[in-house]
Amino acid sequence: MDIQNIVIVGGGTAGWLAANHLGKSLAKNKKINITLIESPDIPPIGVGEGTVPDIQADLKSFGISETEFIRKCEVTFKQSIKFVNWSDKSKHGSDNYYHHLFADSSPFGGDLTPCWLSGKQDTIYSDFVCPQHKICEENKAPKTITTPEYQGQLGYAYHLNAAKFAELLASYREVWY
Repeated sequence: MDIQNIVIVGGGTAGWLAANHLGKSLAKNKKINITLIESPDIPPIGVGEGTVPDIQADLKSFGISETEFIRKCEVTFKQSIKFVNWSDKSKHGSDNYYHHLFADSSPFGGDLTPCWLSGKQDTIYSDFVCPQHKICEENKAPKTITTPEYQGQLGYAYHLNAAKFAELLASYREVWY
């Protein structure tokens, strides 16, 4: 039996991302219908939502301009996931943290982890292996206003308004519908 209908129950970012991925993948197959069902009586929750760098490829593949995305979804850049009080407070102090950075480790190439693990370094891991740590702590952006879309000097993702992102994704259904 061939699949003729795909139903996605629930919109939001997950539902509309799924619909856009399926729609793009199946656009040439006119025998398959994709339907997304969401309630008109239940308003979306407009919370902040974080992404990881892979979202850039998704947005680009859907034909969404990064500039449009940033403007319509109240986007800010996200360069890492910062874990505060990640380590033992008695060993590492009460203000310890760890950055899971989105950039490649060393801009010089190679893995600096073995050198840091030797114990001869008097600095935290993320600061030792990548300049992005310092950029994050100084609240600087991974790119400038003139940097081309979906490119940056350092790796990045986004923090956004989830309800507005779902609206934007829904507006792109015309591309595959």
